[in-house]
Amino acid sequence: MAHPSLFSVGMFGTTTGITYALAGLVNWLIVVEYLAGGIPGGMIGARLAISLGTRKKALARVFASIVLVVAAYMLYVNATALHLLR
Repeated sequence: MAHPSLFSVGMFGTTTGITYALAGLVNWLIVVEYLAGGIPGGMIGARLAISLGTRKKALARVFASIVLVVAAYMLYVNATALHLLR
């Protein structure tokens, strides 16, 4: 069963999205791009979570690896934007 806070986050996100859409502040091309990556990514992630769910150490390592890669990418992008890297 999903945690009640997840329901709240989903509802707030939905109402905010509707408000922005009605105000004409939504770039629909970006919405399509997010959905095109998010739906298959979510399906693949769900399958991986099920298969790795029985191996807690493997799941923790995969998650930690993803966090480290994203952190390194964010550091690189920000360092480049601030002209710290040449």
